Amino acid sequence: MAYNCSPSCTRINWWSNPNKTRNGAAMGTTTRHDNARVLNLTAATMAGFKGGTTPPPPPPGGNELENGVAVNNLSGSQGTQLNYTMDIPTGASNLSFQTSGGSGDADLYVKFGSAPTTSSYDCRPWRNGNNETCDFASPQTGTYYVMINGYSSFSGVSLVGNYTEGSTPPPSSCDVEESFESGMGGWTTGGSCSTGTFISGSPTEVVNSGVTTQVGGAQDGSNALYTQPNSSAGRDDVDGGECTTTSPIYNVSANSNVSLHYFHGQRDAGDDAGDGFNLEVSVNGGSYSSLVSIGDVQSNAAWTQESFTANAGDTLQFRVRVADASGGGDLIEAGIDNLQVCPQ
Repeated sequence: MAYNCSPSCTRINWWSNPNKTRNGAAMGTTTRHDNARVLNLTAATMAGFKGGTTPPPPPPGGNELENGVAVNNLSGSQGTQLNYTMDIPTGASNLSFQTSGGSGDADLYVKFGSAPTTSSYDCRPWRNGNNETCDFASPQTGTYYVMINGYSSFSGVSLVGNYTEGSTPPPSSCDVEESFESGMGGWTTGGSCSTGTFISGSPTEVVNSGVTTQVGGAQDGSNALYTQPNSSAGRDDVDGGECTTTSPIYNVSANSNVSLHYFHGQRDAGDDAGDGFNLEVSVNGGSYSSLVSIGDVQSNAAWTQESFTANAGDTLQFRVRVADASGGGDLIEAGIDNLQVCPQ
């Protein structure tokens, strides 16, 4: 290690040679030869000290943007990078980031999920000046990272992020809302029928001899609970007895309105008194009583609503029975959907 100091050096180095004196007082003033000697002698000792770890730069995106609130008077030199983040909630739409105003040239970079760089981004308008915009009509839910990069020096720039908030439906106050979108919903099947067992799915419209025996589609959503799917008349309809489906027991927390949609389709009539459709309910564990009863008549399938009221503290259990008796040639189908038990 070498050290060179011109004769004009005026620094007093107390660590160099404290035996130097002036007018009898220890001053430690040293010559350039002393500087060189001391630095060379202590170089190995000084090199033995371990320097501290340089702290990493702060992560990008430490400044969080609020919806519609501008950050003003941004400035920087060429190469300066200013980082921001913005959290986007579920259901938001029409997200926009915009820089404007000021002087110089600041470039806007935006990326979802991680900080953008000058080579990795989701949007970079790359325009002259400071008026730049990044639009996302259907933004993702989560964090967008925004960077302003000084293409040249800039000052007086404003940055703002805007989005349209989605409407959040209020939480349901109903005790029961069952539309069979996730399966049977706890309903069970039984009966003596050979075909036509109730399943959860999307029914296909079936028309035979001008009579609609099966509806096309659910009453609410995509699925319903209905007798086996049919691609044509007479295929897997209710045959050989009675098909039943029974609900779990539902608790009623307050005086409530109860509604349930059903359909029944039957082509042939008057040939067998055992044919028909029944929708029933048991209250508080009692015997089933009829809500809907359709006998051996021709019936065009269509979603129909049945409603009644229930008292606070009641328990409800529903049962559907659809039958094809011994007479041959009958085409019979049925289904239910969109059960609701909601306080009045």
